[in-house]
Amino acid sequence: MSLPDALRFTWLQVTSIITGVMAVILGVVYFAPEESHGHPLPPGQPSLVVYIEQLGPVWPVLFITMGMAIILAVTARRGVVPAHILAVFGWMFYGSALLIGEVFSEPPTSVVTGAIAVGVAGIHFCLMQAHHDQGDGPIRRKCKR
Repeated sequence: MSLPDALRFTWLQVTSIITGVMAVILGVVYFAPEESHGHPLPPGQPSLVVYIEQLGPVWPVLFITMGMAIILAVTARRGVVPAHILAVFGWMFYGSALLIGEVFSEPPTSVVTGAIAVGVAGIHFCLMQAHHDQGDGPIRRKCKR
């Protein structure tokens, strides 16, 4: 017995869905108390991420929006490339905020989390290219020669 076509996904699509689920989970965790997701900093030393958090629920909204955009785009089988572009910019924004805050802190803190976030942005860039190469991207017009 085989699955209906609506439930069949390529491994590339499954990978994209997993990254979307990962982002949604991270967004939900950011709604939890700060002890469950924050790094303890020395007293009086807020980071750039904390400054951005003071604007409102920027990180949870960003991660849940990115994750849901990818999940919905893959399951609808359209808009996958733009969803991954959103994820590239979202993860790069988060990673850059972490790295900038970590580099300018006194004493310097670990840059591991920021580096991982920038790496995830790179993974989304590669997934975007792979989806585009499989024909999931915008239709290109052929040049007349």
